[in-house]
Amino acid sequence: MLIQDFTTMKNPVLSVLLLCGAGALTLLAADSWRKKPYTAWDDADIHKILNDSPWARELDIITGGSADGAHSSSPVAGAGGGSGGGGGGMGGQGGGNAGTEGPRAPALRLVVRFVSALPVRQAMMRARYGDQVGDSPAAAKALSTPDDYYVVALAGLHRLPADVQSVKEKSWLRAKGKAPFGPVQVLAEHGMIVLFFPRKGHPVAVEDVEVEVQVQLPDLVGPIRRSFKLKDMMYDGKLEL
Repeated sequence: MLIQDFTTMKNPVLSVLLLCGAGALTLLAADSWRKKPYTAWDDADIHKILNDSPWARELDIITGGSADGAHSSSPVAGAGGGSGGGGGGMGGQGGGNAGTEGPRAPALRLVVRFVSALPVRQAMMRARYGDQVGDSPAAAKALSTPDDYYVVALAGLHRLPADVQSVKEKSWLRAKGKAPFGPVQVLAEHGMIVLFFPRKGHPVAVEDVEVEVQVQLPDLVGPIRRSFKLKDMMYDGKLEL
C-alpha cells in the first residue's frame, strides 16, 4: 500500500479502526473466524482480529493522572495476555509500578496492530461495508493493493503527540536477530498513531521467530514495545504482516 493511497483513504480506515479500537467492545470469540470467509465474519470475529489476534496485541500503560489525562512521566506497564505474542517482547517493557507503595494510577489500554496484514484489512473492510463487502469495488481495491510498507497502528490513545517527528525518530520495527529500522512516515489522527515501515530491504520470514515493534511517545518515560510470534501470523499458507 502506497503512502499516498493510505493517506487518501485514511479517514474511513481510521474511523473503522476507531470503532473497533481498544475497549470498544466486550465480545468474545475464539479463532472460529479462521473457519469461514471474511465476508461471513460477524462483529465478534472482527473485534477479535483487530484487538486480540496474532496481528493485534493489547497492552496497558499506567497514566500519570486520571484515565483521560496525559501520559506524562508514566512508565509502560505489563501487557495483557493473549494468543499473539509474549508480554514484553524481545527487549521487554518499561518498568511499571511493581514494588512501589500507594495506589496504582489508572491504566490506559492500547492496541498495537499490523494494519497491513491481510486479515486485519479484511476485518476493516467487513466492518465498513457489512454484508456488501464482497460486492464492493472499493473493498476489493483496498484488499488487492500491493503492500510496500509494514503498516502498524497504535490505537486507543486519549491524547496524540504534537511532535510526530519525535515519534518517527525513536520508533522502530525489527525481526529477531536483525537490526531495527524506522518508519518513513507517521500519521496521528483519531486517537491513533500509524507508522509506515518500508518492506524493501527489510524482509521478514517465519524463520525469524518474532517481530517486535517499538513506539516512543514524547511524554512517556519508557517506550511502548510489543512482540509478535511469526508462526502465528500465517494466514492461508502465507506470512501476513
